[in-house]
Amino acid sequence: MIEKARKQLESKEIDFNAPLAIYVGGFTKQQHIPEILGAIPECPEWEFLFLGEDGKHANAVTETAKNTENAYFVDVVPHEEVPGYLSFADVGFSLSPGERPMKLLEYAAAGLTVLGIPGRRQRVFSDEEILFIEPTSDNIAKVLKTIRCDPESVIIDNSAIQQKAKQNSWDDIAETYYDVFCKLSVG
Repeated sequence: MIEKARKQLESKEIDFNAPLAIYVGGFTKQQHIPEILGAIPECPEWEFLFLGEDGKHANAVTETAKNTENAYFVDVVPHEEVPGYLSFADVGFSLSPGERPMKLLEYAAAGLTVLGIPGRRQRVFSDEEILFIEPTSDNIAKVLKTIRCDPESVIIDNSAIQQKAKQNSWDDIAETYYDVFCKLSVG
């Protein structure tokens, strides 16, 4: 899976020596896609990779990838191939308001620094696990510059969140949903 991702990224001519920020998922408003896209010109030292599917901002993502030297779009990939792409990334964008999105846990399991928005997530995750930011283009650019230029000032401990990710597999989530639906159909 890593080799397949590498070949795909090589075909896009991604710079493997530059830090990589990744977004995986739908290109919807709640994910703050325009704000991520707005940060790209401010961060020429970063590469930005988008793996995803349709959504309100899909055209903006594909256009940005076509017209911007450090932005890349790979389209939808099978879920089992996502870890291969994550293995090349440094930062993952998880800017939706959801409390425990699986995407956030996938990023954490891969050892990425996760950018998330403050709010409900702070009930579950600490400031040492997630780098909480208000999702504006300026804030995204600022934190990416800090991560690149002064990484010691960004104190993120992936070990605790990796344990949480380990405890929240797709199978566990599916089993939870199954149990809830069984109880609802009986009751």
